[in-house]
Amino acid sequence: MNKTRNLLISIFALALLGLAAAPAAPAEEFQSIESRYKVKLSGKYTNVWQSQGINYPDMREPWSFEKGSVVSHFKARKPWNAAGAWFKGKLPGVKLPKFQFTLPIATMKADTRAEFNRKINQIPYCGGELGECDGSEPSGLKTETGKCRKPNLSMGADFVYDSEGFRSKLGIDLVNRGSLSDICGKKYGSRDEVSGLPRAGKVIIPNALEEIRKMNVGEVKTSEGTHVVGYISGDGHPKSPRTFKTCPKMDGVGVRECWTTEFKFEIRRVR
Repeated sequence: MNKTRNLLISIFALALLGLAAAPAAPAEEFQSIESRYKVKLSGKYTNVWQSQGINYPDMREPWSFEKGSVVSHFKARKPWNAAGAWFKGKLPGVKLPKFQFTLPIATMKADTRAEFNRKINQIPYCGGELGECDGSEPSGLKTETGKCRKPNLSMGADFVYDSEGFRSKLGIDLVNRGSLSDICGKKYGSRDEVSGLPRAGKVIIPNALEEIRKMNVGEVKTSEGTHVVGYISGDGHPKSPRTFKTCPKMDGVGVRECWTTEFKFEIRRVR
């Protein structure tokens, strides 16, 4: 609410400067209309991956193999408050915004599960400059698996929009989505911690603010959709790493990963 009030103050300050240099306009030509909303967000976030070494599954050579997933069902703990303002008429020397919207970052409850399966084929290398083997070197197939759950993980929703009110799209960026290490512990690491992975938790609703501006009191609007980001690296491709709008097949050398966000955004005008 303070953000909206500050934006309105800025507009009126500019208006006063314009009025000082131009003939006064009739007061009825300009109106500021404020509105209030209740917002809810829910959905499902899924991250699946596979990492495969070049020698897999040759037991005579060293290699590593890993596959896993993180799945979160998220929803708002309670409806969030949002504010809007739009303007009718003209002010001398001022370009009025279409619609100013304010919705601060909010937290949600996320029921999150993770599972993984890792295999490392350990082959000791000895001799020459490395020295002779003494029998203490790790060898053989090392396997690690796990299933973990956090039923009340706190996930954030960061709403991204033009606060000045000239553009209409609305972005929703999931924050603290929950990685393997968040769910199962730091010692297990996480694909989400690998440098260079794409930012994959953001969805865009085109023309959302224009649709919100036109809502009547008591009206409810709902937007639903699915956002997918696929990723492959380390597979020998000349353009690696590369991203896709679909999930890659989880098979082959290198790192293959997919993030899928299914969401339902609901807004109700209350004033």
